[in-house]
Amino acid sequence: RRVNMKRFVEMTTEDVGSALQETNAILISLGQLVQHGAHLPINTDLLEVTATVERIVGILNKDQPRIVQGPLIPFGHSPYHRDFPGYISLEPETLAHVVRDIGIGLANQGFRRQVYLNLGGAQGPLETGTYLVREACDINLHVLNWFEVVAGIECSTAGKGEYDGHGGERETSCVLAIAPDLVESDRRFAHESNLHTQSKDLPLVRFGMATNMTDRHRALSVWSIKDITPHGHYGDPTVSTEEDGHRILDTAAEIFAEFI
Repeated sequence: RRVNMKRFVEMTTEDVGSALQETNAILISLGQLVQHGAHLPINTDLLEVTATVERIVGILNKDQPRIVQGPLIPFGHSPYHRDFPGYISLEPETLAHVVRDIGIGLANQGFRRQVYLNLGGAQGPLETGTYLVREACDINLHVLNWFEVVAGIECSTAGKGEYDGHGGERETSCVLAIAPDLVESDRRFAHESNLHTQSKDLPLVRFGMATNMTDRHRALSVWSIKDITPHGHYGDPTVSTEEDGHRILDTAAEIFAEFI
């Protein structure tokens, strides 16, 4: 029978077996559970990555089953948020091993093509974990980064030459599109960090989603979020709209789906 392509976590064991007869590809998402200022919930990244993955799977499975919507890994490595209440952070070795164990387990079931979409502070541990899966199982894996694509999608803050980053215009727009009731709109205000102002004319420097991250010539400065902002967010969430959120999520999903 033709499988009903439900999400992996909602399938029965028979559904998984049937899905594997259609495709051996699975899309696993990873987010971070951290504060996003006074106006956004701490599950902002989980909302964004899940909404993006649902759109990707919808595009890819429009005509035939091509990929299974896999599980969400809800914790990242986010030590730079520890100055603010509202976070859960795994140590990098722990997270890498979680990714390794999930990947190997899925590969042993038959998912030999695995794509990971990261939204949050876990790129290093995620890449380490997937390399461990590759060494153990000799399968095809790809790691994608949500912010690197979304940074190239236009927004008014970046258009003015200002930094749009954590809890800023793009992220607030996305949450307005996904779960508007979770946005504390009366708490929204713009914040441009002194660090941003001081570093604008320096070469290689970039914060958050200020410019198109496909340009890889940049320095990695090791900051705590509190070094950048005392409020937990930066950018201008006051100009965010639900319509822009749908545009950002749809555009990102189309780009990721084309790659996959």
